[in-house]
Amino acid sequence: MRSPWLANHRILPVLIDRDLQDNEDFLKMTRKQLQDLTNTQNDDITPEFLIDLLRQRRVLVIIDHFSEMEKSTRDKILAALNENPFIALVFTSRVVGELQNLTKSILKPMRVEGKRISEFLGEYLKLRDFRNKFDDEEFYNACSRLNRMVGQREITIMLAKLYADQMIATKQGDTELPENIPDLMLSYLNQLHPQAGLDQQSIVHQDLKIIAWKCLENTYSPAPISRRTAKDALVSPDSNEIDSHLDYLQNKLNILLKVEPDKVKINLDPLAEYLAGLYLVQKYQDSASHWQNLLRDIDEKSEDQENNQGFLLALWDCCEIKKKDFKIPDFVIEELLKKANLDPEETKAWQRKQRIKKLIDELSTSEVEFRLRAVIDLQTMGKDANPAIPRLRRLLEDNTEIAKIRIEAAKALKQFEQEIPMIIAQINNGVESIGLKEHPPTNKIDLGNKVILEMVPIQSGIFLMGAPETKKDSRDSESPQHSVTIQNFCIGKYPVTQAQWRAVAALPRINKELEADPSNFKGEQRPVEQVSWHDAVEFCDRLSSHTKRQYRLPSEAEWEYACRARTTTPFHFGETITSELASYNATETYGAGVKGTYREETTPVGSFEVANAFGLYDMHGNVLEWCLDDWHDNYEGSPTDGSAWLDNNDDNLSQKQGNVVLRGGSWRNYSGYCRSAYRYSDTQDYYSYHIGFRIVCAAGMVLQ
Repeated sequence: MRSPWLANHRILPVLIDRDLQDNEDFLKMTRKQLQDLTNTQNDDITPEFLIDLLRQRRVLVIIDHFSEMEKSTRDKILAALNENPFIALVFTSRVVGELQNLTKSILKPMRVEGKRISEFLGEYLKLRDFRNKFDDEEFYNACSRLNRMVGQREITIMLAKLYADQMIATKQGDTELPENIPDLMLSYLNQLHPQAGLDQQSIVHQDLKIIAWKCLENTYSPAPISRRTAKDALVSPDSNEIDSHLDYLQNKLNILLKVEPDKVKINLDPLAEYLAGLYLVQKYQDSASHWQNLLRDIDEKSEDQENNQGFLLALWDCCEIKKKDFKIPDFVIEELLKKANLDPEETKAWQRKQRIKKLIDELSTSEVEFRLRAVIDLQTMGKDANPAIPRLRRLLEDNTEIAKIRIEAAKALKQFEQEIPMIIAQINNGVESIGLKEHPPTNKIDLGNKVILEMVPIQSGIFLMGAPETKKDSRDSESPQHSVTIQNFCIGKYPVTQAQWRAVAALPRINKELEADPSNFKGEQRPVEQVSWHDAVEFCDRLSSHTKRQYRLPSEAEWEYACRARTTTPFHFGETITSELASYNATETYGAGVKGTYREETTPVGSFEVANAFGLYDMHGNVLEWCLDDWHDNYEGSPTDGSAWLDNNDDNLSQKQGNVVLRGGSWRNYSGYCRSAYRYSDTQDYYSYHIGFRIVCAAGMVLQ
């Protein structure tokens, strides 16, 4: 039976880890290293004695980083193997390459498969007596993060160990786990001198990035460089200061290793590759020409792409992570993947899958900002993110969750074509909350080409119209408050959209022509705007003729009754309003409200996913809405039966002139102008990019 041992006696190890000088040969170098190891003189170890030791396997020659050595050195070593009895040899090499014809046993570094990462981390933490410091959720989240970081690749034990050490560091001090491998490498550097301040850490990072690139720029594989080369690369007017920096890296941090009397290298090859990658990203940024030159040079200098795969993947990682910060051209990332023998499309698909998995995990995290970010990001992921639906629905239905997250969860579910309940928002004492209700039944008007106009039935009732004089921003035109009785009617669930307008504008003319696409802010589901009162009346006339039902603009009383939905506060949300619930000019506040987003344009109808108690959307803001009534300066003498207040009871609306009423405020108005009670007026021929309308139909009214 063959022995598992190289020999049954002790062997002297001799390490060869540098290039041979022009006047050196491999046998002489081995002899010199053995003399240094045994503290003997030249006469004690003669060339003949060395050959005898080699033949008897008394000396084990270890050639480190063979593939990164200069070609002249590799040639000398291979020639020496043919001429001398090197029987016990160990090569470390990134590729088999020129060792192909040697009789050998190949040992590859152990790698950790993605599915076994948690197993490795658990065992390592147990070994360090830290596994019990992590509860199951913390440990699972940490393992998932590393899985996302490494992607499709198996990882080395060294990389997994670095990450596990960072996990331990989170329990020992004020630090967080890195989000990606480049940050993991920088975190490792910080861990070597934990007492250093941010400025000192930044200096170390920058110095090592420069040195790392110098170690790789000739062959794109980590290789030793002279201390002089490192010194010249670090820019400083004081050479003594540079020497002190190098001494700190070499003697204090042990990051730089002395491999020859005058040469140094970074102690870990992956660290050198990632630091060099970060250096290039920071240097080239969005310069397409610099990146093209680099990629061309990689092709020209690379004898074997496999030898450079570590650097190519590290550079790709750095580009992928920093592409938004530095605007890295897309072609760079794709080319690096190809050179590293990874399919760009498969990688993108895998990244998307992992991104979705990460976002789904973050829906359950305790940090509000992470949950909110995850919900918003999932809205853009399409059907690939369908696995998120159960958790999104739980968020929506969780009464203890903050309102904004619940609303955004509803938006995400809508993107996934899921049915969601009606959401009603309330703001009390500055705190927003939401309730869920079933949607009320609607009457659907089919306008063709899948364009539907929904009408919501509104039950009769009595309400107090107008605003008390003591209310903030109330105006004389909103008084006196008075009781109004409203009969059953139906009203548009949303303001009329551009798609609905285009469908009706194509119907036969009744009294005037209609422009098919009048709006300034384009979008099928945005409200139509830049339509006059007469245009809106013509829309109603055409729709009435087409459907044989009587449609018209709402009376001012109907509009306010529908907007309030049995509330008595300035807004159906409560005492104030926020830009998270409506589109208006939120650069000023109302009551206890806060400043918010001024979008400076219309938004798609219903896009805030928040209705009032009647099931109506966009009653505050977005577009001002035409009403049927003539303008009157106040409510003295106004009808109390909910009908429109028309001078002379003129039924020929297409010929009317004068000012009419607008309600609801718009995207360009401050919050006070969006109140339920606020009244505005303009001429019937006026149109603007902040004016639209919605329609009503008296319940049961049919044209003869």
